[in-house]
Amino acid sequence: MGVLNIWSAQNIQSFDDLRNKTLLIAFRGGLPSQLFFYLAKENGLNPEKDLKIQYTTDFAQAVQLLLAGCGDAALLAEPAGTGAELRGQQEGLDIKLVINLQQE
Repeated sequence: MGVLNIWSAQNIQSFDDLRNKTLLIAFRGGLPSQLFFYLAKENGLNPEKDLKIQYTTDFAQAVQLLLAGCGDAALLAEPAGTGAELRGQQEGLDIKLVINLQQE
């Protein structure tokens, strides 16, 4: 519990706020993407139509792309999420946990 969350520097507070955004997800077809798709649908989103999914090979690549501004948000596991937050602070970005998947 508490391992997967969505991180962003944008003002995202709910699944609806992800609409028309680019979400970085590691491991296409893996557990993170399956869990996200399930929760998104339960929260009224059709991930294939309502947002742009960009798959990455792993969480480290998702962090790099998020820091580079190539995505609006990223689905990250710990410790990658906290790492993105700390690296963002070093680069002047306010990356933070914006959607707690356990609460959803």
